[in-house]
Amino acid sequence: MLWEMTFGITTPVETAAGMAFGIKRGILASGCGKIGGAICSYLLGKYILSSRVHKALGNNEMLSLIEDDIKEHPLKVALIWRFSPLPEF
Repeated sequence: MLWEMTFGITTPVETAAGMAFGIKRGILASGCGKIGGAICSYLLGKYILSSRVHKALGNNEMLSLIEDDIKEHPLKVALIWRFSPLPEF
């Protein structure tokens, strides 16, 4: 979970889990780690760090434009982000 929360790239950890635990247990361990890391990252951002981020970026014009566009066209923005060739982290 810590690797997922900090680095985002899980290929080295998945490969090591497959070598250490075998294919079936490695997939299970990797899946649990990814889900656990995603949940911890979400909870950390939602409940602990959100006030700090709002304070630091509250008056940013570009972010307010993005926020307005997300409110107006949520599906369009989600599809653009999903199919963007940029890294996800």
